[in-house]
Amino acid sequence: MKTRTYSEGDHYRACTAYVLGGSLRQASRDTGIPFETLQDWSKKEWWTEILQKLRAENEQLYIARYHELVTIGTEKIKERMVEGDPYVTKTGIVKFKPCTLRDICGATMYIFDRLKVLRNLSPNTMKDELDPMKESFDEFKKIALELQGKNKIETPVIDLNQIDLFPPSEALENVHS
Repeated sequence: MKTRTYSEGDHYRACTAYVLGGSLRQASRDTGIPFETLQDWSKKEWWTEILQKLRAENEQLYIARYHELVTIGTEKIKERMVEGDPYVTKTGIVKFKPCTLRDICGATMYIFDRLKVLRNLSPNTMKDELDPMKESFDEFKKIALELQGKNKIETPVIDLNQIDLFPPSEALENVHS
């Protein structure tokens, strides 16, 4: 029986197929390299090194894409906070209804919750994450004050510096009792 020799390019191709396909069987079908050969390769040190390299490259791509989506989403949220929610009148004219404080707070807290989950952070660690966001809160406060002046709306503006977003841990324990 003739033994086939494989190049380093074949190794990379097999690892890439494994990462994309999710299984050795799928990688075998995609590359034409026998399943048993891929099983043997998967136990080699170079296999792990190539996989780590491929995953690191893909992770940077995913982070860049996610950052782009977050940026777009944040801009849309800001746009909605400034302009309000669009609705169509009976005559077909598009008008904008100001966002309620409840909606704004809900969206903000949802974003914080998702951020904690994504970063696997506890509420105490999250406190440190808020410092860079103070600038955004100040900007939203400024927008709210401008809207209040333009629309003559008596909307209370909350000073976020006076709110304790993270109560003491004993207060959190009482919530579930």
